[in-house]
Amino acid sequence: MNQASDMKISANEFAAIMGGQWAPAPPDDWRFRGLCYSRARYRPGQVILGRADGFPYGLDISDLQGDMGRTGVILTRQSKWPPDAQMPVLRIDSIRPAIRRLAKHLRPRLETPIVAITGSVGKTSSCHLARHLLGRDGRVSTNGQDNYADGVFCETANLGIVDYLVIEACVQSLGEASEMLKPHVAVLTHISPAHMALHKDLADLAEKKAQLFTHMAPGGTAVINRDIPYFDRVLAIARERAGNVWTFGVHAESDLQLSGYDIARRTVRARIFGKEVEYELGMPGRHMAINSLGVLAACHALGVDWLPLLAHCATARPVVGRGGTVSWKVAGMRVSIIDDTWNANPASMEASFVSLANATPDYGGRRIAVLADMLELGDNSAAYHRQLVKPLLQAGVDKVYLAGDSMAHLWAELPGGLQGKWTREAADLLWPLVKDLRDGDVILLKGSHGTRLHRLVADLRSLTLAPRLGLSVSRAFSTCARRVEPHVPFPFKRWASWQLEKLIQRRTRSEETLASANDI
Repeated sequence: MNQASDMKISANEFAAIMGGQWAPAPPDDWRFRGLCYSRARYRPGQVILGRADGFPYGLDISDLQGDMGRTGVILTRQSKWPPDAQMPVLRIDSIRPAIRRLAKHLRPRLETPIVAITGSVGKTSSCHLARHLLGRDGRVSTNGQDNYADGVFCETANLGIVDYLVIEACVQSLGEASEMLKPHVAVLTHISPAHMALHKDLADLAEKKAQLFTHMAPGGTAVINRDIPYFDRVLAIARERAGNVWTFGVHAESDLQLSGYDIARRTVRARIFGKEVEYELGMPGRHMAINSLGVLAACHALGVDWLPLLAHCATARPVVGRGGTVSWKVAGMRVSIIDDTWNANPASMEASFVSLANATPDYGGRRIAVLADMLELGDNSAAYHRQLVKPLLQAGVDKVYLAGDSMAHLWAELPGGLQGKWTREAADLLWPLVKDLRDGDVILLKGSHGTRLHRLVADLRSLTLAPRLGLSVSRAFSTCARRVEPHVPFPFKRWASWQLEKLIQRRTRSEETLASANDI
């Protein structure tokens, strides 16, 4: 196991790096033990990054619980939060340059192995799997979906408190951020049309993604999907700087080759460095079966033997909003929800259709696709949306609900029997969908995050209480909540969400207890 380094940065040294002043100051034995910029990934002892205008990450006072903040809070000089702080507070002029100074100070002083992952599809789930597998060997930290440059720099501040750092990098962060990172292993999962408004064409996107390989640590390993378009161009860029290049995919020349995938059993068959293996993967989808090979290669490149890791692939679970399935009783109907609402492009859409095709409805239910716009596809956006009709039909979908101006192009291509409803806003699909639900329906929700389709999942979850409240009351309450929500203070929203979650959990436990009693 790699041992995390002791940074031994005192309070005064930390203030000097950040360009700030403590008021009140921490105790004399204070040492920097990492940075918390997201409540979900807090570790005891970390300094809290306070929320500030113009910076996308950080916590506000409603996020603090228990001992959070006791080690210290970083705030701008303009911030009035918290006005009567009892914890140490470091006041700085501006967060962005301070965080960059901190990351650039730490990176050359610490030898923590870094895995950087990019790609058009699958980078978040691959990071999640890498964290899961490397976690068997030591402490792992990751920036998750905070993959822009600010998120990369924030996570780099945690180098010294973990044994491995797994970084997700979007194409916009492959300049300054990747140059600072100098990863020991760099993984490219896939190249497909995504954010095409920012690129000339797919070849341009491939070359930009390959920038991840241009700033590697000496002797580092590049891990590349052998099936991507413009593979030869990407390979040439990787070979210029990487000490080793390994490939994965379906291609016969892949170092780690997928030879089969059983969707129902989630069983992967592969040839890994010449050895034939079979293992179970808890994260669904053939695309994740392929990506798991890239993750195993990355772990092996860090000196972690890949063979014992195969058993642990079975216990990996999908990231929320990335294709996981839940079973709910919505408005009295027992349905399965495939939540894939974090992002969307043509390749990930088709992958989600395959997942829907292989889901088996119960009680004579149907396969329903609820889709929202794929954003930032550039001039060919209309064509990309129209082309979804063929994979939808191949998936055996029974009904389609669409939201967004771009999805109007797909709506025009759909056979009349498949058309459920088209609306401009995703929220407006809720009640047409709920009215149409039947017992046993399997519902896929897929769209770019900016369409707010993920809110529709939350609305469906809240309707697990509908039999108690009545649909008419639920609809009136939902409409009112939508109008009031933008004006509600954030701490109250958090409290209300927590109370709703408790109600839903209580109802679920009651129904499970009743079902168990009826089975006796």
